Amino acid sequence: MQAVRTFACPSFFFFHVGNAFESEDGKYLHVDLAAYDDAQILLDLVLQPLQSPRVSQAGELLQQISPSQYRRLSIPLQQQAAASAMLQAPEPIIQSAQQHQAEASSSSSSDPLGGYCEFPAINPARRGQSYRYAYCLSAVRPTNLGNALSKMDLQTGMGQTWHMPGGAVGEPVFVGRPGTTAEDDGVVLAPGVGPEG
Repeated sequence: MQAVRTFACPSFFFFHVGNAFESEDGKYLHVDLAAYDDAQILLDLVLQPLQSPRVSQAGELLQQISPSQYRRLSIPLQQQAAASAMLQAPEPIIQSAQQHQAEASSSSSSDPLGGYCEFPAINPARRGQSYRYAYCLSAVRPTNLGNALSKMDLQTGMGQTWHMPGGAVGEPVFVGRPGTTAEDDGVVLAPGVGPEG
């Protein structure tokens, strides 16, 4: 019988996992997830603030949706002397894109996802394996909800975002083209509503 191992890590909150896979060297289980620093998102998503958002006298949104990132939690698979261990906090996966954009722009937001990542999805053929592309609900700010869709290239750290001003979108699903071998050859489907409802 194999021993049970317990891990602790700095606190964070998440709803959804995009993928999990073993590292090429077999040393780690990588768990990729849409992570928040805390659970404030639970209060952001109650009906009242979504229906009647607080705005200033100038019409500016006072409370935006909590920031989140696509992050990787790496869990060691090799046996350690201790029965429990402290893990590092999950690391942003597209950090290089954030750094690149921060250098290239004076904008206050250097995140290609608008500081919001939720409902991460991948090509189902890559589940449980290393992968290059992920898709998610993202944000074009100011906003109190996810209002855009993004494609993340985990190899280059870059992202592409689609947004309809005044609209809202839901959970994306990737559907691959039949017979293709290219990981990102397909379509992304998501429910949405335009500014007129």
